[in-house]
Amino acid sequence: MVVKSVGEKTFELAENPLWLESENTFFWVDIEQGNIYRYCLDIAKIECILSTQYRIGAFVFHENDNLILLTEKGLIRVRKEGEKYLLDSDFYFYYPLKNERFNDAICDQRGRIIAGIKRDDNSDKGRLVVFESDKEPRILQKGIQISNGMGFSKDNKYFYHTDSLKKEIYRYNYNEGTISNKKIVYKHESSGVPDGMTIDNEDNILTCIWGEGKLLKIFSNEGKIANVIYLPCKLCSSLTFGGDDLNKILLTSANISLEVDEKTKYDGSIFLIEDFDQGKIEYKAKI
Repeated sequence: MVVKSVGEKTFELAENPLWLESENTFFWVDIEQGNIYRYCLDIAKIECILSTQYRIGAFVFHENDNLILLTEKGLIRVRKEGEKYLLDSDFYFYYPLKNERFNDAICDQRGRIIAGIKRDDNSDKGRLVVFESDKEPRILQKGIQISNGMGFSKDNKYFYHTDSLKKEIYRYNYNEGTISNKKIVYKHESSGVPDGMTIDNEDNILTCIWGEGKLLKIFSNEGKIANVIYLPCKLCSSLTFGGDDLNKILLTSANISLEVDEKTKYDGSIFLIEDFDQGKIEYKAKI
């Protein structure tokens, strides 16, 4: 296994990386700057593909490989025309947020979008919201402080969700856009907090530990730590699998809350971890 930083650019709050197989490319967002970036494995270069006026709390891919951005005013599409990415003028779902923002999102097997919302003050008014075709958005879960990483088991029977401030990762039974039978599968006991996550091909949880600069592999059926990967940054934020064999990980980080004397050249960097365990493809939106 090899961990290396890619490119020289660093980011204030890089998050929500996703793999697009058709382009052999990883994408991610710099939330506060409202920019979308990509790293194509073929050319090994970081590029900004879109700058917006919004805080982009998350994004997903549509089944046609266009993007759907989750902003403080709602969900808006980004269309690719040639080499250009163009922002639609109208919101697909108008869903204005005040003193809060989206924070991470995922699609289920049927193409619904499940999105986390956090309050700016990190109070327990955060929630999970479901967006699906021809229906009004509905609240899936309330009482969340910092809604964060999500994932599905390989058989889609279980949904995993992180509340960072509570330092807990939960497992729910999942059935057609509903969740039930909440269970804590992992509680982080040291100073950092679990942030973005993904699920590998054997249903293990991989979660970034914000504040500690490490990636944990957790057995989802036991909640025990199986492996720890240490990173040369403090604020690792999220990760996704990619590559031909889905055995590469792109991992994002941030430098948003670090004092000058705390920062190193790797804080806010993007990392590529090669020759890792095998992941699985994330679902795309069908809305």
